[in-house]
Amino acid sequence: MDSEILIWYKKPAENFNEALPIGNGRIGGMVFGGKEKEIIKLNEDSIWSGGKRNRNNPNAFEGFQEVRTLLSSGKILEAEKTAFEKMQGISFNSRHYMPLGDLFIDMKLNGAHLDILHAISHTLWIRGK
Repeated sequence: MDSEILIWYKKPAENFNEALPIGNGRIGGMVFGGKEKEIIKLNEDSIWSGGKRNRNNPNAFEGFQEVRTLLSSGKILEAEKTAFEKMQGISFNSRHYMPLGDLFIDMKLNGAHLDILHAISHTLWIRGK
């Protein structure tokens, strides 16, 4: 592997923010780089907080007509404001990704790095003398 594209750590991550990300945009995880017990916190793109909701905006067509009229009158800022308020899908709050689960791996290795070019997380521990 080309050492110029590697990220090396000398100790395992102590929390989620220090862990190394892996994934393909649909499923992913955070690798902690544990010496004997590795943990990978998993995530999948269909797991969100909250339940199903209808985001269709019943005012979208009316808003579209208003935007057209405003644009025809040269009222660009007003058209933009109306489009934002009346043509977007309804979203009362932002949904958040929720964790899929934790993957625990028992092993005896030493060290961790992330190969961004090839999307590989690799953990290697070297036994000291």
